[in-house]
Amino acid sequence: MNPFAHLVHDEATGACISEADEDDGEQLVPDQRPSIIDQRAIVRYFKDGRKKPAIFQQDHPTSLALDSIFAPVGDGDRACYDVTLALDVSKGCGGKIWPAAEVLGEYIASQRSQGQWTGKTMVELGAGTGLVGLLAAAIGQLKASWITDQEAMMDLMVKNLNLNGELRQRCFVGELSWGQPVPESIPSNPDVLLLADCVYLEVAFQPLIETMLEMSTPSTEILFCYQQRRKADKRFFKLLQKHFIFKDVEDDDEARRSIYNREGTRLFIVHKKT
Repeated sequence: MNPFAHLVHDEATGACISEADEDDGEQLVPDQRPSIIDQRAIVRYFKDGRKKPAIFQQDHPTSLALDSIFAPVGDGDRACYDVTLALDVSKGCGGKIWPAAEVLGEYIASQRSQGQWTGKTMVELGAGTGLVGLLAAAIGQLKASWITDQEAMMDLMVKNLNLNGELRQRCFVGELSWGQPVPESIPSNPDVLLLADCVYLEVAFQPLIETMLEMSTPSTEILFCYQQRRKADKRFFKLLQKHFIFKDVEDDDEARRSIYNREGTRLFIVHKKT
């Protein structure tokens, strides 16, 4: 989510305000409906990388049967995973499900659920609802996980962790503002960094790079997924390439990757330069 939500978030309406880039006239983020207030959703990710995530939404939480994250199983091996979420943009634009979270989550479900992360630590930056980090905590065999964002999103992330209560012993919520020192309660050098839809406000570009630098080593696995929105995004990647090497993931389902690439979403594997 946007780490400077107060710059683009309308507190009066709960809506996320579009900004235009002076150079190219394209919107920073799409207009958001102010009606996403205290909703519930179940996001279902499949181990079969050919399948798109399914989202079941309901405006009235009490009328939606909320399964736990561990409920759906296939014959023998688990076929899919459910994450239960509260959605609420009244405190910031991160309180909804963004496209990159769907793409990154499905990649993790299909490509990182066979023990690749066993015993490792993970931090999600700009987690918003915490969707991607909660999924990774459930299926990645991680030793410990942190979903992080600014103070405004803390209550929502805590609520979502509690909705997936089986994870509370190994997943933690932490306040982390990009460009600021990493709090002692959050690992400064996790094995895995996850980022989904963190590129769309130019004032946040350099702070985000600084946090990525502080929290990574050349051996850190960084999965970085973003939705292309405007030409100004190129400025972020010019900053990124000064310190990091990045390329499109090569082990995702080819047909699925072709679809989300056409829709403007890119998924990179990133490593810090030595």
